[in-house]
Amino acid sequence: MVATHSSATPSPLRSASASEAAAPRPTLLVVDDEEGPRQSLRVVFRELYDVVLADSGPRALEIIKSRRVDAAVLDIRMTGMSGTELLGHLKQLDPRIEVVMLTAAPG
Repeated sequence: MVATHSSATPSPLRSASASEAAAPRPTLLVVDDEEGPRQSLRVVFRELYDVVLADSGPRALEIIKSRRVDAAVLDIRMTGMSGTELLGHLKQLDPRIEVVMLTAAPG
């Protein structure tokens, strides 16, 4: 028996066909008040997502109000508006947004 791989679900490791390239990529919003983590996550996800960066909760809310966002990565501990507070606002604006919370802060 020979195992075959179905091409119905595109692999992120192979080149996109013309029809796949025409489909819009999902948008990932990365929100962190530190440049290093924002850029690191952009590099990690840029092949699979249209990555949009925000350096604060208020800036993230502006982005959410102006364009479709499919998923978000939020730093929990940010100056000003915390990631937890931002999560509540994001879900009020669009409850379909998938959210991942993270922090590099100890404790």
